[in-house]
Amino acid sequence: MEWLLKVIEEGQFTYENQYGNTCTVDFEKTEFCVFWSKNPRYLLEYIGEIPYEFYLHYTLNDYPEYELNIPNLENRIETFQKISNLIGKERVIWRHDPIIVNQDIDVNEVLRRIYKLGNRLNQYTEKLVFSFISEYSKHNFKTPDQDTQHKVMKGLVEMNEEWNLDLRHCASDIEFEGIQKNKCIDDSLIQRIIGDRPWLKPTKDKGQRKECQCIQSSDVGAYRRCKHNCLYCYAK
Repeated sequence: MEWLLKVIEEGQFTYENQYGNTCTVDFEKTEFCVFWSKNPRYLLEYIGEIPYEFYLHYTLNDYPEYELNIPNLENRIETFQKISNLIGKERVIWRHDPIIVNQDIDVNEVLRRIYKLGNRLNQYTEKLVFSFISEYSKHNFKTPDQDTQHKVMKGLVEMNEEWNLDLRHCASDIEFEGIQKNKCIDDSLIQRIIGDRPWLKPTKDKGQRKECQCIQSSDVGAYRRCKHNCLYCYAK
């Protein structure tokens, strides 16, 4: 957060993206921010200094065997609840990302863990976004087969009868009743927060995957900076 506030004050940030292209973000033209984090406790310290309206994707999983260097689960749940109370539950989106099913965590176990989290978080958010683990050369995790994915989604829909959250799947062409495709950079949510703006258009970001529904934006994140050391990470 110290770095982000510094480059915002400087007015511009230039970086090299994952494809080796040089990109520049002009903060004088910035209208809105969307944050992603699985450890946003520092956001709490600086929440009054952020010069833009924003919302937060809070990735909150229960994988102590794979997420090796993040705060304990209770701490992260409390942070989620505190941020929600400060900025409103519509601005804190719960991401369970990725969903992992393997020889160590079967369908029943992953659903049990999600249910335990959902019972603590459902009053502090309006939306649950999830995706299944994707295969990358940097880790040995496998994408669950379609039958397994359907079993997990069926379980999520059933649990959501208690929570009544907006249940979304990220960047997938899978169709399942009770689950819609997500738009992480979401013009409708931005409009809900700040009202209609001439620049706010539902144009898909061409730089994203085919299944991605996000509108156009500029990313100021960078690979190989995170110290969480999650074993399934694709961006190490």
